[in-house]
Amino acid sequence: KVTTLNVDAPGKFEVSDAGTLLGQAKG
Repeated sequence: KVTTLNVDAPGKFEVSDAGTLLGQAKG
């Protein structure tokens, strides 16, 4: 899922992924 989207839109997904990871990490 992450890898597939990353290939489709690396710049766009990268920011989204970073925000999601931060949100999950902070809980």
